Amino acid sequence: MEGFFCFINWQHIGNKPHVFSPHELKAKSFYPALIQTQGHGLQKMVFLLEYGGGIWYVTYSPYLRSIINHKLIPDKIILSQKIKEKVSKYILELLIIVSGISLSFYVDNYTNDLEKSNLKNQSLKRILKNLEIDIIDNKFNQNTLLESVNSSKWILSNQENLIEFSRDTIGFHFNKTINHISIFVDNQEEYRTLQSSGYIELIGNEKLVELLQNKYAQHNFMKKLEEIIIKKSDGLTDFDFKNLKYTGDSIGKQGFLVNKRFTGKLDIPNEVFERIFEAAYYRNYYIDLIKKRLVQDSLLKIEIKKEIKL
Repeated sequence: MEGFFCFINWQHIGNKPHVFSPHELKAKSFYPALIQTQGHGLQKMVFLLEYGGGIWYVTYSPYLRSIINHKLIPDKIILSQKIKEKVSKYILELLIIVSGISLSFYVDNYTNDLEKSNLKNQSLKRILKNLEIDIIDNKFNQNTLLESVNSSKWILSNQENLIEFSRDTIGFHFNKTINHISIFVDNQEEYRTLQSSGYIELIGNEKLVELLQNKYAQHNFMKKLEEIIIKKSDGLTDFDFKNLKYTGDSIGKQGFLVNKRFTGKLDIPNEVFERIFEAAYYRNYYIDLIKKRLVQDSLLKIEIKKEIKL
């Protein structure tokens, strides 16, 4: 560009002669010179020059060392270009603002989702601990009910020949049949928290959600069944107090007093056997539910560990 400007001493721009110094040309030229090679091998240089309040399109020939063409660019084109530049600038600024707001929302949402995910995992960890307690509780109840059912079967099988057995043996089986009941401690607090907070919706594992829903729905049914069993046992409480007597304070492996002697008449009314049969039926049904629940709880533990990545 320096060499190009030094070739020009003066040129007619428009109808007015004007002498340009190299520095003045360089200062007024705001578009870098473009060099174009024509078909005959001669080159020309094109640049924009601000002069007289307007913008000129100027073509310079290094060969002739003179301006060979010049044209005033209409204000409309210049204005349009300036508007485009301003619009582009505003659009860029708007995009920066929108991007900033979007990024802020994204960060806020990410932080919020992360917090919810952590709270969801905390609830699942507590449910995992509760599962361990549920499994221990269910195994205890299963063994307790099984002992009661086995004694019920013994009484029903020997109801016609009870006289052949000692009163201590008869009392032992009647005691287990009547008094061995289960109390399932149903802790649904963490699951209800997971539901009410909406954090259950954050669980991506559909199998886990289904197992959780089935577990606590079944808990409600198990508690109702326990109430029925206790009510059936209560129907034999009067018979128990009138015909059995404790002979010691020995405790069996399930934690119940076991030493009771039968003191009543051995011609036991059929009503008593019917009540024993009915109570044993519900205990057996409950035992089957517990077995299935133990399997499902083991699967639930696996799925929870997958979800919280333990």
